[in-house]
Amino acid sequence: MTNPGIDVRVFVCCRLVESLRGKLTWLSGEAAFVEHLEAQLDDATRALRHAAADTAALDLYHHDHAAVQDKLQSVALRVNQTASEAKHLIGRTKSHYITEGRSLPQDVACQLSSLELEAESLVAKMEDEHQEAKRARTIRFEYSRDVESVQAWIQAAEAKVQDKSVEPHKLKEFLQEIHCEIGSVTDQLERLTRHGHMICQRTSNQGERELVATTITSLTEQLQQVKNWLEDKKAQVGDSLESWQLFIQLYNSLRSWVERHRNFLSESLKFATLPEARGKLQEYAVAVKDCKWANKQAAEMTAELAKIGQCSDVGPLTDKQAVMEQEKAEVESSLKEVMALLQEMAEEWEQCERKSKDVAGWIEKTRQSLDNPQNKKRSLRDQLASREKVLADVSIQKTKLVMAMEKLQVHFRDRMCAEAQVSHENEQLQRRLGELQVAVKGDCRTLEACVHQMDAYQQEIHRLRQQMVGVEQQLRIVSSPTYSPRDRDKAVAEQNVSVPSLTVVPWWLTNRTV
Repeated sequence: MTNPGIDVRVFVCCRLVESLRGKLTWLSGEAAFVEHLEAQLDDATRALRHAAADTAALDLYHHDHAAVQDKLQSVALRVNQTASEAKHLIGRTKSHYITEGRSLPQDVACQLSSLELEAESLVAKMEDEHQEAKRARTIRFEYSRDVESVQAWIQAAEAKVQDKSVEPHKLKEFLQEIHCEIGSVTDQLERLTRHGHMICQRTSNQGERELVATTITSLTEQLQQVKNWLEDKKAQVGDSLESWQLFIQLYNSLRSWVERHRNFLSESLKFATLPEARGKLQEYAVAVKDCKWANKQAAEMTAELAKIGQCSDVGPLTDKQAVMEQEKAEVESSLKEVMALLQEMAEEWEQCERKSKDVAGWIEKTRQSLDNPQNKKRSLRDQLASREKVLADVSIQKTKLVMAMEKLQVHFRDRMCAEAQVSHENEQLQRRLGELQVAVKGDCRTLEACVHQMDAYQQEIHRLRQQMVGVEQQLRIVSSPTYSPRDRDKAVAEQNVSVPSLTVVPWWLTNRTV
């Protein structure tokens, strides 16, 4: 007769064996899938890196634009194909795990994420290469156009300047025309120089690199030669007497300018408020800006003196010009120096006032935060931590005030000083910070005492809970079905152990149901 219990066990064992075989088959398939996936990931990563190497090797600034476009399209096709294959692999892998109803393993997810980032980075790099290729084409076009334009202008200007068959007034017109055009030509030369340097830096053709550098050097020297000829011709045009009279007029006007600004420099620099300092700074800024006019006057004096020297003796004008240049330079230097000092002082003053306002606002905000009823509802430890942070911040705010005032005091010199209003405001803020610090320290001491007392209460509660656990354990033993009331010796021993503990926490036992 068959035992039913044995049949059940055999059936269960068979079911278990079938389940294990199914899981083994699934695990074998999954291992093969993971192994194949790793190989595919390695191949995809390798393909992306090869495509990236091809992208980096592109010579976008090669002179043969058609070859560059062909190579660019070929590399772009490979990049897009490689990136597409990588994305398909990522999609297939995610679909597999979604079909299995499982999440991606951490290592597989990391590899897929890295592969996706590399593919996206490579595609973005390829887009950048396309843009750079367009830029390279534009640069080459503008470079060639500017070279032709500058060469043509230099040849035409040289012919006009060296032409000795024209009348003086015609030559003067030529010189004025060239002078007006030389600025735009200089801009063209600067642009083609910039583009040429870019081509030299990015092309791999050594011969082209040398040709571009030689072209830039040659055009620069030719343009400089034209400028030299232009200045030489300017010095030979004009009437010596008119130039002499104009020189004297320029000298007198510049002398008047120097005296006026010397008187301005002798004025005292004392301020009561920051707006007054800014007002004086504005006056000095106007005076420094007026130096451009003085420089222009001095430059015109030099030009007129050069014209006079071509035809006659300049006499005492050279000494007059040297003295005036020296006096103008001294006044201009003094104006710029005082303006720089005023600007630094105004900036430091403004920063000092701004920091004072920030500190005052911080004090009010801190007081409101500490007095906020919501803050008082927080735990004692949180309140203590917030006040300790306030104490640290008070020291920082004090340091800010001290440093701001020290920086400002550096700019107050013999000729430049301010009233004590700033110092008084700084001292008031320091006192307010001190009062806040004292108040917060008092709160910290009170809160620390409360926290220590709470810790003591919690330790006592923990000790009583431990005793209660022991009593409950003894009560469970007494209430156990295996407890034998006939064994009087054992019952007496257990009762003797439980009674002392019960006497410790009677008020808990009265509230519990045994």
